Formats: sequence, structure tokens, C-alpha cells
Amino acid sequence: MINRVSEKYQRIDCMVNNAGITGPRSPIVGFADDAWHKVLKNNLDSVYYGMKFCLRVMQRQGYG
Repeated sequence: MINRVSEKYQRIDCMVNNAGITGPRSPIVGFADDAWHKVLKNNLDSVYYGMKFCLRVMQRQGYG
């Protein structure tokens, strides 16, 4: 996605890195470990990788 945007518009000036899931609607004692790890993977990894790849483009532009 980052590469496609960069190629089409020739630069990236900002990124809204908004992603998240809530997981099952249950008390935490009933929250399965695999469901918790799915929430963490989605909510943390998506932000990390979005920043990682977007900042590479922004750094080449001289800021980011």
C-alpha cells in the first residue's frame, strides 16, 4: 500500500495509522489466550509495520 501511494502521488507527507480490533465480548477471565494474541498482533503489528514502511519513504524525501 505504501509503495502504491508513493508511486502514484510521488511522496507521502503524513499517515493516519488507525487500526484496531476489540476481540471477543466477554469478561477477561473468559478471554482465550489465542484471541488475546490475535488482538495484540492486529493492533500492534499493523501500527508498527505501517510506520516502518511509511517512514522509509518519508526519510528519502528528507523528513518523516
